[in-house]
Amino acid sequence: MARSCFGLLGLIAMLITGSVAQTKTPRQIAQEAFPSVVLLVMQDRNGQPVSFGSGFVVAQSSGKSLVATNNHVIAGATSGYCKPVGKNTTYPIAGIVATDTTHDLAILAITGLKAPPLAVGSGAEVAVGDPVYAIGNPEGLEGTFSQGIVSGLRRIDSGTILQITAPISPGSSGGPILDSRGVVIGVALATLKEGQNLNLAEPSSYLMDLDARAAAQTSATLRFDPSDIDSSGNRKNPAPAAVAPPSAPPAPKAERIPGDFFADNPAAPASIAELRSAADCGDASAQIALGRAYLFGEGVRKDHTEAFRWYTKAAEQGHVFAESMLGTFYYSGDGVARDSVAALRWWRKAAALGDSFAEQSIGVAYAEGAGVSKDLVAAVNWYRKSAEHGNAFGQLKLGAAYQFGDGVPKDYSEAAKWYRMAAEQGNAMAQRLLASLYYDGRGVSQDFVEAAKWYREAADQDDDYSSGRLGYMYAMGTGVTQDYSESLKWYRKAAEHGQTMGLVGVGQLYYLGAGVPQDFVEAAKWYRKAAEAGDEIAQVKLGLLLTD
Repeated sequence: MARSCFGLLGLIAMLITGSVAQTKTPRQIAQEAFPSVVLLVMQDRNGQPVSFGSGFVVAQSSGKSLVATNNHVIAGATSGYCKPVGKNTTYPIAGIVATDTTHDLAILAITGLKAPPLAVGSGAEVAVGDPVYAIGNPEGLEGTFSQGIVSGLRRIDSGTILQITAPISPGSSGGPILDSRGVVIGVALATLKEGQNLNLAEPSSYLMDLDARAAAQTSATLRFDPSDIDSSGNRKNPAPAAVAPPSAPPAPKAERIPGDFFADNPAAPASIAELRSAADCGDASAQIALGRAYLFGEGVRKDHTEAFRWYTKAAEQGHVFAESMLGTFYYSGDGVARDSVAALRWWRKAAALGDSFAEQSIGVAYAEGAGVSKDLVAAVNWYRKSAEHGNAFGQLKLGAAYQFGDGVPKDYSEAAKWYRMAAEQGNAMAQRLLASLYYDGRGVSQDFVEAAKWYREAADQDDDYSSGRLGYMYAMGTGVTQDYSESLKWYRKAAEHGQTMGLVGVGQLYYLGAGVPQDFVEAAKWYRKAAEAGDEIAQVKLGLLLTD
């Protein structure tokens, strides 16, 4: 039964070249894929949620939908349900069809769900630079669609892993990674949060391989068996894993990438103990996870010195992410004495393996003359490497270099190009700077509507300056319909964090009685706050108001 179920995946792959080979627009890909993506909610024996993630339909069998996800999404659960993106109906998980713990994959059987399967490709033609799209439910926000590129094909002990720039967040685990044809080429696995846009996915080839290996299992539907639950409400034994193939021989300095245990599941003391045991035995993945736990205080007392120690152990094994993190520790002097020379040494090691965050970090060092002679041209060269590898921070810094003529001739068009790339990845500073270019008509045609759009994107990420600018645009009716209530809302959001444009704006609305009852006392209060922060306009307005 298992073989017949998964044989559908092979048939889908054979049909890809004929039926879906044509490149599609992002909108088409999203519209066609969303109906097949689900939010997975896993529960303990008391019905309480213990984790959530994403999944997608890969086949239909015996009246059930077969949904692919990550194995760690279902780990420790005793039951669960799925909810199609954008719908209010839920469907119970009938059981676990197959798992591959080596590559963190699982196939679930869902009762009653009727959804079209996504085409799953072999991924044989995937190359660095190819566009990719991720669909998932980050932080439980259903149906999030993000765009990026394949930024690396990394060798690890168990084979290959995809590094992508399409953002992945907690709750995205198990979602599909699609190519420009809308074909699944990977399964979202993890994001290394402190790695700045280091997002990982398991290649779809391992999902295809599950077809043959699933035949080793005695039953195609392995239910959550109540007799298999321990006193804590967790499964005593996970579902039988598919027989794993021999590990591929590691390439020189092969990376071992940790899963997103801490991204999706806050660490519990037992988990910390297990990590420490593995880390003490030299497991680089566990060392990084333990370092992260100490860095953010997840399951242990926050201790950046201890975090530095564990990242060092992983870096000394040639782990690129740990090498990049060590550079950051040394550069900031966080957890270790500040040493810009040591920071550069570790960043160069990581950059040699293609780490885009390390590349832009080296650019910053050259721009600031930290650990190396100041050289703006060299800084731009490193920013460009990072930007071309899809790193949003590298794109932001390259855009800024063009805007201000630092290391390159000033070129607002180039600045707008790189800002846009970073902005579309969700970088708030890039969104703000792109908005300002549209507002002023530099490098792009002046467009107040587009300016308002990007200011809003940044303001929604709590960029206080953008909130203040959006408040001003609503007050003036520039690029948006004049609306004093909206103006007050955005001014207040900026003012709550002490942003002087927001403070002055709230004061001005009270002074004019626009969107609020006129109130000179309240106006003076807000002007005074801005004046005390050194805002000269507020000082003048407050003086005039008190004089009157």
